Amino acid sequence: MGSIYAEDVIKIALNEVGYKEGPRENQNKYAAELDKVDYFVGCGHKNFLPWCCVFTNWCLFKASDSSSASGKKWDAINFQYESSTCNTSAVVKYYKGFFKRKGKIYSSPKPGDIAFYGDSHVGLVISVSGSSMVVVEGNTGNMVKKKTRPISDSGCFGRPSYDKKPSPTPPSPTPDKKPYPGEWPKRPSRGYFQRYDKGPEVVKLQKLLLWTKPGCLPRYGADGEIGSETLQAVFDCQGIWGAKQDKFYGSESESKARQYKK
Repeated sequence: MGSIYAEDVIKIALNEVGYKEGPRENQNKYAAELDKVDYFVGCGHKNFLPWCCVFTNWCLFKASDSSSASGKKWDAINFQYESSTCNTSAVVKYYKGFFKRKGKIYSSPKPGDIAFYGDSHVGLVISVSGSSMVVVEGNTGNMVKKKTRPISDSGCFGRPSYDKKPSPTPPSPTPDKKPYPGEWPKRPSRGYFQRYDKGPEVVKLQKLLLWTKPGCLPRYGADGEIGSETLQAVFDCQGIWGAKQDKFYGSESESKARQYKK
């Protein structure tokens, strides 16, 4: 068995809304396609018969991505290959019985469930909101229709063995590969900048800080003197670069800043 997802079955069903049977009574493409692959093994062909169950079987069949050993496509819950006996899942009461035997009957619906209206009709649950549900039903007025019904219209819901659709892997961010375009500050002989340092190298440091975190020197800008505002900016940028946040721009801060790509 391969994977089958409720979302895919729902999408397939919605795409069929508006399809009309004919020209003969109960003639439909869903039974015709399933008949070709002997879907209802041992039970004969189902075209020209009431087709509400056939429609939901077809949606499951189309969403399946697995094949039997003979190359025939299988569905979510293996309807037509249950043990060695015929499972007439094109008939509502037997279709419901299959879910009961599998322990897959529920009183509350989920999207992708099969809604049973007694033993006379079925629909595929598309969505659920409060006490109502949206369903797509085959063989409704001789066509496929989308309807909103009270949940209470259905006495029970059969739930195919759907797989959980994997979450898409978010794309990795593509960083700007351009390094800092300005001049790198030359550190004092002590090896680091500290409060009250002044001069053109401090201006270079402040420009680096502003490139890393725009707006981090709102009062004084790159004024060439290290005060409390610049020290706080160094602290903030050290966190961005991945350096130790000690407010001293030294060898480690420079190394991390050079590795940093905005």
